[in-house]
Amino acid sequence: MTNKGKKFSPEWRRKLSEAKKGKPLSEAHKKRLSEVAKEKGFGKWMKGRKLPKKHRDNMIEGVRKYYQNEDNKKKQSVVMKEKASKGENHYRWKGGVNSESHIIRHSQEWKEWREAVFARDNWTCQMCGEIGGKIFPHHIFRFADYIELRFLVGNGITLCDNCHKKTINKEHLFINIFLEKLREQK
Repeated sequence: MTNKGKKFSPEWRRKLSEAKKGKPLSEAHKKRLSEVAKEKGFGKWMKGRKLPKKHRDNMIEGVRKYYQNEDNKKKQSVVMKEKASKGENHYRWKGGVNSESHIIRHSQEWKEWREAVFARDNWTCQMCGEIGGKIFPHHIFRFADYIELRFLVGNGITLCDNCHKKTINKEHLFINIFLEKLREQK
């Protein structure tokens, strides 16, 4: 018995819909749906086609009516002003608060320290020997914990991206490895 061509009441359709909600489809069912979609060409019928002129005209007319309404014009101008605002008037303004770390890492002193560390190490990763590429100046003794050592060139080391990632949350291991390496060079 098939239901092809049969009209179902809205109540019946709603009940069917609710009964099927949340039930996963079997792989066989998904495959069959995919085959039917390919056979019927779903999704291809609009490819390369434009909307009919009357639909385009209706859409344009709706937009025109929306912006002719005075209330909508006011709402739109307020939104545009908020987007264009800067500084204290910007919607994401947080009172001009920058962290100490952010301020330091954008200072001239930081830039000079960074360049001095790179120059001393000849722009070469001191762990694996990679030359150039994406390199980072890394503090041997943590930036946050040893404030007095932040800008000492001797507390910096050049690391490539891979070696720098390995040091995250392993500072005590990294210091030991680095000190061992220094002992070997002597």
